[in-house]
Amino acid sequence: MSTKNGRENRRRRQQRLRMQRIRAAVALAAAAVIAAVILFATPIFNIRSISVSGNSVVTLDQINDCIGDTVGKNLFATWSSSIEKRLKTIAYIDEAEVSKSLIPPMLYVSIKECETAAYFEFEGKQVILNSELKVLDDSNTFPLDGVPLIRGIEPKGYTVGRTFELEDAEKESALSIFLKTMSDTGQLGNVLYLDLTSITDIKFSYRGMIDVSCGSALEFDKKLRMFKAVITSGSIGENARGEIDLSNPEQAVYTQ
Repeated sequence: MSTKNGRENRRRRQQRLRMQRIRAAVALAAAAVIAAVILFATPIFNIRSISVSGNSVVTLDQINDCIGDTVGKNLFATWSSSIEKRLKTIAYIDEAEVSKSLIPPMLYVSIKECETAAYFEFEGKQVILNSELKVLDDSNTFPLDGVPLIRGIEPKGYTVGRTFELEDAEKESALSIFLKTMSDTGQLGNVLYLDLTSITDIKFSYRGMIDVSCGSALEFDKKLRMFKAVITSGSIGENARGEIDLSNPEQAVYTQ
């Protein structure tokens, strides 16, 4: 009899434990639903404003046109990655990072802008590029002091915000190498123009005082780095005028 009572008692305890677990699970689910309603379905956590940093070329109006519709939306129902992707459709934005603030509910946008590398003239427009040949602007509104002009190229066409292509693949490669190498060596801002009219006789003007002949695009990167070494060696005065011949990748020849 006692054995039967013991089994009955254990059965009842197990039932009570099961009921307690069920009640706890129901309470937890209810709490989750209530929390979700508070977080997602009430205006308490609606985004109130957007704070932007790191922009100098990109205007607040451009940013507002791009992501201004997130203001008033629920903070927890917006995805930072989605907002960052939208921001990068603005041509001058290279990188964008979005973070959130809970009190008050708002977005913080940190921007890294593309650096202007050069421009070319096409159908009456000054088309601005970065060193990766991405088209940044063609509105003719940006000052171009210190930005080299690219001569002697024929683009297939272009779209602002995208990398453009040239009719001549060799010229496209030479332009890419020139912009990247001169940017890496810190010399790009001193270039007045690059002339790619002849791919076998590439030329550029340095500070408007030294005419540089590069010959062909063969070992172009090496020639440009040799040029940097010559310019920074002290053998040529800062205000010197003349010509530098880089057609031989093993030797730079300077003449006044």
